[in-house]
Amino acid sequence: TIKGALKLLAPPNTDSHVLEIASSLATSHAIKLGEQIVRSAVADEKNKLSEEFVRKESKAKAGVPLQHSTKTALPKQALINDTDAVGSKFQSLADLTMALKVISDEGVCSEKDLFELNEKKQKVTLHVEKCFIKCDSSLQTIQNFEAHVVSCMTCFFVEPGKSNAPLRAAVEVMDILSLLNMMGYLSSSAAELESLLCNIKNLQTLIGNGPLVYDEVGNLLFVMIEGSLISHLSLEEVFLQLVRDDDSAKEVAFSLFRLQDSNGQAIMVRLRKLLM
Repeated sequence: TIKGALKLLAPPNTDSHVLEIASSLATSHAIKLGEQIVRSAVADEKNKLSEEFVRKESKAKAGVPLQHSTKTALPKQALINDTDAVGSKFQSLADLTMALKVISDEGVCSEKDLFELNEKKQKVTLHVEKCFIKCDSSLQTIQNFEAHVVSCMTCFFVEPGKSNAPLRAAVEVMDILSLLNMMGYLSSSAAELESLLCNIKNLQTLIGNGPLVYDEVGNLLFVMIEGSLISHLSLEEVFLQLVRDDDSAKEVAFSLFRLQDSNGQAIMVRLRKLLM
């Protein structure tokens, strides 16, 4: 293990806390490199799918039959069905976006609304992981979804007491936004969300005046860190200031630690040291 190797390499009588911090930093670095490798692999595969899709679409428009193998061409009906299937994948995300818009416009997010959002989200998750392809139609659909999630989050911080429903809805679908960001689809939402959440006043508002309990806030932040929507280093800086005088912020931090630990993540070392 990394910790074991550090013990062998470190000078005798090295303080155990120093070894723990070094081990945590090394692990964080390894996780970051791993994430970069995965993102690169996903981006390469996505580009291959995109090129293949464009090639097939061009052939279809030109009237050239698509080859299932070197000898057998796909029937025309199969091509039509395949095109319809791809369109349905985009439609599932469009439906989820529309549900977000309705909740935001009406200012109501009931348990039934959350249940329906979750059902739509499950369909999108399946479709995103299987066959979202980088082409104009998918990108526009994704951008619309991205804009609505950011808008729902922003509304809460503009009017904390009046916009709990859009926040609830945005939290429910944040894992989809994180997944899309990890696949390299998002444009500017990561920077916008980080500026919203990695802000002392806004984080205090979310923890103290929002409709979420501590574990829900912790889970939201964990999902956003996982999807690189916010930087754990920037978030840690905010928490380092908040936890000194805010017991609620401490509870959220502990909730976040539990999620990180259960997923083998040794990050936010300074915050852990301050609170432990």
